[in-house]
Amino acid sequence: MVSDQKKLVVRIEWPIRADKAGARRGQCPRHKNADNPIFTAIRHAVTAAVDGLVVERVGGCLYTIDTLSNSAFGRAIESVTAGCVVVVHGQSASVLSASNNANGGDSCALFGNKPIASKQRDNVMSDTLFADISEHQPVVDESYPYEWLSIRSNDGTYRDHNFSTNWDIARKWLDAGRLRGLIVYCVYRPNWREVADVHVQMQGENRPDVVSMVDVESWGGQISGDHSDAINQLVWTISDWRGPHLHRRPRRVVGYLNPNDAAIWTVRPPIGFVIPSYGSPPAFPPGTEDLGAQMIAHQYTDGQGHGNGLPEGYGAVRCDMNAANGYNADQLRVATGIDVPAPAASS
Repeated sequence: MVSDQKKLVVRIEWPIRADKAGARRGQCPRHKNADNPIFTAIRHAVTAAVDGLVVERVGGCLYTIDTLSNSAFGRAIESVTAGCVVVVHGQSASVLSASNNANGGDSCALFGNKPIASKQRDNVMSDTLFADISEHQPVVDESYPYEWLSIRSNDGTYRDHNFSTNWDIARKWLDAGRLRGLIVYCVYRPNWREVADVHVQMQGENRPDVVSMVDVESWGGQISGDHSDAINQLVWTISDWRGPHLHRRPRRVVGYLNPNDAAIWTVRPPIGFVIPSYGSPPAFPPGTEDLGAQMIAHQYTDGQGHGNGLPEGYGAVRCDMNAANGYNADQLRVATGIDVPAPAASS
């Protein structure tokens, strides 16, 4: 686990050229030549760090650097776009900014190895990864490196056999600050009242740093037709327990829905959604645009190699993995209703 105090930031601000075809060497972030100042600066930032660094970028993918090889840096640099923030988990990092100098901004200034001040770090956007586990995986252990976690409580009235242990460990990590948030999810079945009762009973307490998720899937045709009324009853019942509502919207409840299963849940409440799509970004057919607008995380793999370089789990565990693109761990607390957004400053 990398604490906030050890999470250092590489900020890259690169001038955008209107005439890309005429851009000089060094101005294009995708240019992977070793002389490229971005390439050199990132390499310098992580030279002293250990293998297994994770490089994150805003609104996109994370890259696990298995070795400090040029090809690994090349993959990271390829995805760097103008104005993005790269977060490096490791022992060193550097702050970069583009220099608007006499050469037209085609060099990059390096401001040494230093941590970002806490106020500046709070404003940095990055992607938050988290695993989704149940009794189909081992109970969570010390190899878990992420600041959020999702654990199953129940499938209908079936109680997950690993929940009690996962729940006890997760609560300890929340108390210690190792986790910034926890999702406890229940799988929707038509007997929604019993689903809600079991979900609440298994937790035994309504922690303010825990979010519920309602997992809605067709399960190979087990669930068919429009179940909107029952699903929404389940969402609002859990939200009434979580409470209080925020602007008359469910709070600390999110949904899980594949757009291909949208016919099961056609009338959807204004909540965040985790959207599964393995190996590629989710697509939103007509009638599911709201899911795209309300997506807070992308489930990008089931641990079977669909991550395209992203982690397929943690430690030796392979499991469903999610990326909350554009949200750092604290911003995800706001997006899920744990924290209330700060009021806008008056002019």
